Formats: sequence, structure tokens, C-alpha cells
Amino acid sequence: MASRLEEIKADIKAINERHQRYNFRQEEEQGESFQWHRESPLSAENDVVGMEGYEETLLDWLLSEERRDLMISVWGMGGSGKTTIVAKFYNNREVKKYFQCSAWITLSQDFVVENLFKSMIKEFYKAGKDLVLTDIDKMGYDGLVRTIQEYLQQKRYVIVLDDVWSLNFDLWRQIKAAIPSTRNRSAIMVTSRMEEVASLSFGIPNSIHHILYIERLPENKAWELFCRRAFTNVPNQRCPLLLEPTAKDLVRRCKGLPLTIVVLGYLMSSKEKTELEWKKVCQNPNWELINNPRFEREKYILLLRFHDLPYHLKHCFKYCCVFPEDYLIKRKRLIRLWIAEGFVEKIKDKTLEEVADTYLEELVCRSMLQVVKKNHFGRAKSVRLHDLMRELGLSISKGEKFCVSYNRGEGEEVANARRLAMHKCDEDIPRCFDMSKLRSFFVFATETTMSSQSYELPKKFKFLRVLDLQGVPITILPDEIGELFSLRYLNLRETHIKEIPKALGKLRNLLTLDICDTKVEKLPTSAVNLHSLCNLLMYHYDPRRSKSFDFVSGTKVPFDISKLESLQVLASIEADDDIVRTLGNMTQLRRIGITKVKAGPQVWQLCATIQKLNLLRSLFLMSYIGHELNMNYLKHPPPLLQRLTLVGKLQSVPRWFGSLNDLTFLFLKCSILKENPLLKIHALRNLRRLTLSNAYEGNLLHFHPMWFPMLKILRLWNLSQLNKVIIKKGTMPDIEDLWVGGCCMLKMLPQGIEYLSKLKELTLDDMPVEFVEQLREGGRDRPRITHIPQINHYYRISGKMHHESLS
Repeated sequence: MASRLEEIKADIKAINERHQRYNFRQEEEQGESFQWHRESPLSAENDVVGMEGYEETLLDWLLSEERRDLMISVWGMGGSGKTTIVAKFYNNREVKKYFQCSAWITLSQDFVVENLFKSMIKEFYKAGKDLVLTDIDKMGYDGLVRTIQEYLQQKRYVIVLDDVWSLNFDLWRQIKAAIPSTRNRSAIMVTSRMEEVASLSFGIPNSIHHILYIERLPENKAWELFCRRAFTNVPNQRCPLLLEPTAKDLVRRCKGLPLTIVVLGYLMSSKEKTELEWKKVCQNPNWELINNPRFEREKYILLLRFHDLPYHLKHCFKYCCVFPEDYLIKRKRLIRLWIAEGFVEKIKDKTLEEVADTYLEELVCRSMLQVVKKNHFGRAKSVRLHDLMRELGLSISKGEKFCVSYNRGEGEEVANARRLAMHKCDEDIPRCFDMSKLRSFFVFATETTMSSQSYELPKKFKFLRVLDLQGVPITILPDEIGELFSLRYLNLRETHIKEIPKALGKLRNLLTLDICDTKVEKLPTSAVNLHSLCNLLMYHYDPRRSKSFDFVSGTKVPFDISKLESLQVLASIEADDDIVRTLGNMTQLRRIGITKVKAGPQVWQLCATIQKLNLLRSLFLMSYIGHELNMNYLKHPPPLLQRLTLVGKLQSVPRWFGSLNDLTFLFLKCSILKENPLLKIHALRNLRRLTLSNAYEGNLLHFHPMWFPMLKILRLWNLSQLNKVIIKKGTMPDIEDLWVGGCCMLKMLPQGIEYLSKLKELTLDDMPVEFVEQLREGGRDRPRITHIPQINHYYRISGKMHHESLS
């Protein structure tokens, strides 16, 4: 073994010498990995070709004269565009106005009815996190059925069940029991690649059943879609004449399936525009495999796309397969996992997170990942694998022993796996597997898991790098955790753990520790030894207190936090004099959250400390209850600041607000300002999201022309003295979401709201009755809001929150 190690060292040294000799580093920095994009990976996300007629058909069915409920089945091959078509219909402005509530549920192949109902309820209530029933995860079948029936009663609703693989009579009978027949043209839509599901007689009384078959794209539309993807930088997106015969041959082989055309188009867009290079793809001998009737053509084209990925992106793509089917993968979680696994290469002048972000954008741009949600400035917030992509990734991963997903009774592949993801674990984690070879271990909590009382972790994780137990109701983290010397990523978010063992301090290689929303109130003193730690996430968010002052709490740190010199993310800690004084030494910090900040010397010292954090992008400060948060002591804010949250009374609007040129997110809560804050923040040209919650005691907010040119979201909460809002033409030209809540003195709609032509959603929460009545059909202000597709109204009766649509 010693001799072999010496040989490996010699090989590594030789590789490094060749690396420097041939200047590979310069090529990598300038090459495909970071210069591949020619457009934003999100810019063409909703670009659809050849599907316009389907949307018109769905609208015709919806708006027909018959006053009965609708049952619509949409079916076609995998990758034919079923979900895209239904999504365009679902998001259509006229459709949004027509239905009072909606839910989109993507089903796994072996879904549980109770889980479907819980997802449905959460979809209905998603407009406000605080409105979700707190005991929903504890409800049984009968309670869930009653909740849905009560919510949907007298409402016109649309429910989409996406990607249904099977729906037998007994299963449908259970679903149908929860969904009332309203006889007012409510709609249930099902998408499926199975003809027997689409043709199923659903037996809904007084309903009409329509079936929409999604055909393959005709040749001309297939060619148009391919050219849009393959020739994004060519004038008019036209194929060069020299390449046209080869390109058309490639398109014909896609057989009119949009997904495979898009993927092939992106594949060819990265190739040199020469006939020889394109014929290499066309003449690939593996194309002959598709003549086998059992071979799925679309999967082969996806396989071509996978093999064309750079080496580092192949690992990143396969790693996404550890997540369950249709799982929403958070961007930050994914890139931290990639870093922990060593998939992300260090590039000069870039952090590993920035490099990993580029990897994710490339996978999105190449159609290997789908963007599900974006943040306030258009960046991917969560992504998902298309089911065909996931099948491909799992197949490759199993063959390479890269990763294996375990469901009950499917353990034959587990023994040799290097990465194991347990997707169904309703009892204790099985101990029959040999865990000694694992590098990564995931447990994904199902809804039934959440009712379990406690878990014991398997032992012998000798070489483990990643341990992800998010949402699993374990109560104790064993001391053996300290033996995992190679551990780089530990995720205990939303578990029931109350205490972190002292042995945690032995994890000298740990990069990420996530204990958010656990019951841990204090870190052990041994954590001071985690010198490699980059991300320390330990805030506690209480959705039931979202409108209260202390909706977020931090964690106590009983040691000198500045000794963790590698920290880039620290969210959130409880302030004390020692911590505030030493934070200025942590010059690598990009994000920090501090709670319980006291007025006086502690604030002075904190402001002096923040001035030293030149790399800071995100700052969250919450004062101690009743204490003033005087930020005027801060003379020079961090120059790169993008997100700022201040919770606590402000003496005045800080003078330095106007210098925050990169700020995209501003949240002021309980500021109780006498002066109008808009006068000092309107010039923030990059601001995308602004929230004022109990932040201003004045009675007028006046938005002048040219103010907030990039603003997308505006939220005005609990402004108790506000009685008038004026919006001049030319202000907030891009705003899409306006939320007004708890403004008890505001009796009328903001003047000039009709100028906000891009407004997609208006939400009213706990507003005066006379304010709301003016917005109903026939009300005085109704004509001024007809351009807004979705208008929500939340109100309380006997302490219980209710919702209605005013669209």
C-alpha cells in the first residue's frame, strides 16, 4: 500500500507539471465551462412552438355554454409537451380570473392519497405561509377530506394532477370523495403518458369529460423549434445552407418530440458550425440502436446530450438523481452538496459557490434541469428533474455504482453503492445494509415519516462525506458523529434534535452545518474547532409569528466565533458584546444574521464591525425587543450589499441607504419611522423587492415617476396610519406583485394602480370592509383593476383565516 501511494503521488505531481506546462488553467477559465452561455438560461423558458392550438381548444372547452364541471385528460408520449401546454393554460390571464382557487400537483408513480391531499391544501394556501394549517401533517384521511371540502365549497376551482401513471377505481374514489361537485364549471385536469388513464371514466356527476391527445410536432414546427435552440446566435436563427441537410436529418430522427428536439438543439448549439462536426453526430453508430423497437428514441437523444456534457457536469447531473421523483431541489442546497462532494473546481477570483452556480446555470441552459421557481431578480431558486431525465440519470448512476435510491423491498443494488438515498422510510432506518462503503447518505422524510416518534442512525459511516437528514424526526445525534473524519456536509434542518454533541468538534473537514428550524438553542463549545466550516445555518423561523416582531430567532454561540476564519455564511446568531466586537475579523463573510441586538454601545460596535466586512452580500439585523436599532452609526456600508433586512425601531432612515447601488432586496420591519422612507430609497435602481411592515407612521405614500425602475414585488404591511397611496404614471414600471395588508386606515385603492400594467397579482390581507367592497363587481374601483389577473382577499372570522378570489 505504501509503495502504491508513492506511485500515485508521483503521478499527481506529473499531472500538475503537465497542467502548468500546457497552460490548461487559462483554457479552462476561457473555455466552455464558463463561456458557454449565449443567452440567459431562463430567457427562453416559456418559449413554445407548435402548441398554440391546444391552448385554444382548452379555452373553448372551459368557456362553452354548458354549466357543468369539467374533467379534462391530456395524454401523449413522454417529452411531447403535455405539462407545458397545461401550464400555459393554467397561467393564462383569463383562466386566472375565471377560477377562484387552484392547485397544481405533480404525482410520483406510487403516490399516497393522503400526501396528495396535503400537497393540495398547501397549494390552495400558498399565497401566505402563515395561512397554512399548522396541524396539516398530523391529519388523517377523514380530516384532510373535510378540510378540502370546506375550502372548495361554493368556489370555482381548477385542480391539475400532473404526470399520472396509474389511477385505478379505488384510488380515484378516494380522491373524488374530497373534491365537491360544484356544478359551476370547476375543472379537474389530468396529464398522463398512459392512454388507459386518459380514457378512464371518472364518474363525476353532472360533468363533461374531454380527452386531448398531444400529437408529435409536424415537420415544419419541429424544424422551427430546433433552429431556435441550435442557432441562437445566428441572425434570424436560421440554419446555414451548408448544414441544412444534416440538420434536417437529425430533426427527423427526433420524431416530433419537443423535449428531444430542444435537447438535441442545445447539443448542436455547442458544436462548431461545420459540416464535418455535425456529420459526426449524425453518423454516430449508436443511432442504429433506435431501430430496435424496444429502444426508446427520446432516451437515446437524452443520452447523447449527457455524453456531450463536460466531465464535471456529468457528476453534477447524476447527483440530482438522489432526490425523489418530482422533488423541488433548492439551488443553495444543491450547490453546497456539489461542493462537499468535490465536484466543483476552484477558479481564480471566484468562490466555489459562484462556480457551482455557473454549473447549475449550464445544466438549466442545456435542458438537463427545469427551473420551477425564481427569486425576485429572475435567478433559479429551485429546480426539478424531468422524469425522463431522472430515469436516464438513475440508469447511468446504477451502472456506475454512483448512487442508488432505496424504496422498501428494493435493496439488491444497495450493497455496493457509494451514495444511498432512502425515499421510503416509514420505520427505523434499515440496519441490514453495509454502510461502511458509503460516501453520501440521504433520508427523505415522507408525510407518514413525520408522524414517527424517533429514529436511530445506522453506524459505521466510516468514509461518509455527506449526511443529509432534513425533515427526519430524529431526536438524538449520536456521539459517533465525531468519528466521521471525512464529513463535509451535515444537514439536520427541521429535525427534532435538541442538542448537538461535543463530538461535533472533531469534524475538522466539515464545510456546511445546517441546524435551521431544529430545537437546538446553543452550539457546543467544541464547535470552535471547525476551522474548515464555510456555511453555518442555524436560524429558527416561526411561520405562525410571521406578522410579529420576533418571527426569527438565532442560536447562542458560547465561544469566539471569529476563530472560524473560513466562514462565509453565518445565519443567525444571538448578539453579545464579545461576538459583536470580534465579527470584524471575519473578512470572508458573505452573509450574516444577528438577533437580539441591544441599543447603545452594542449597536455602535456592531456598526464599526460591519464596515470591515467588505465582501458582505446579505445582512439581517434584529434588535432586542423594545431596543432601538440606530444604524446611523454605520458610515460606510459594505459596498457589495444585495440583501438588507432590519427589524427594530430606527431613529431615522440611515443616510447611507442611497449608496447601496447593488441592493435588490430591502425589508424594514417595526422601524416605526416618522419620515417617509421612500424619499431616501427610491433611487435604488436595482431594487427588486421592497417590504415595509410597521415601518412608517405617516399617512401618505407617494410614488413619483421614474421611482423604483426595477421593482418586481412591493409589500405594505401593518402601516397603521396610512390612509392614502398615490402612484404616478411611470413609477414601478415592472412591478408584478403588490400586497397590502393590515392598513386599517386605508379606505380606498391606491390612486394610479391602473398604471401598473404588468401587475399580475394583487393581495389584500385583513383590510377594511369598505376598501374591499369597492373592488367587487359593480364597485367604484372595480374598473381600475380589470387588468390584474389574480386578486386575493384574506380575512378573519372568529380568529380563523379565510380566502376568496376577487378576480
